[in-house]
Amino acid sequence: MKEQKFLDGIKIINSLERESGIRLTLLQKIIAVTNGSITPILEIYCGQTIVVETISQRIRQADSDVATCLGIEPGESINDREVLIRGERDGMVFAYARSYMPVKYLPPELSESLMTEDTPLGKLLIKYRIEGRRELGDVCIREDGVYETKTGKIDRFLIKRYNFISNKKAIMHITEVYPLSVIQ
Repeated sequence: MKEQKFLDGIKIINSLERESGIRLTLLQKIIAVTNGSITPILEIYCGQTIVVETISQRIRQADSDVATCLGIEPGESINDREVLIRGERDGMVFAYARSYMPVKYLPPELSESLMTEDTPLGKLLIKYRIEGRRELGDVCIREDGVYETKTGKIDRFLIKRYNFISNKKAIMHITEVYPLSVIQ
């Protein structure tokens, strides 16, 4: 993940719109550049509680790409988690997310909740008072058959990658994928 001195939201939005040929809605722009939790934004937008549905989760060894993103050594243990972000009432899929988290940096109570609860990461960070910042890596718009399979949508997707930094360490590397037709 490239180092970014500061987030220039206008430049990111202008670049996304120019490269994709799409005029983004206000919600799409907010999701693309926010460095905070998306969960409350989605809850206000859709008027319902946001929940996650875990697709898969396992502890595994980090490959070299994931290790580089997290600043750890290849082979170290990570929690690899894939979820769908849904509306609790109507089940609408708002996003697909995949996160990689070095086990050695996760507080035990967070590790336990990740393995046993279907709770959005942002809510878990608040629950366990884990302070940090999101460091945006890249944002793009594209069509992608893999994400069509994951979300059940044939669509263009807003894809956002970032690290969550706490105590000067990347404790999470997250990719979020939003079907543009859903986040209008």
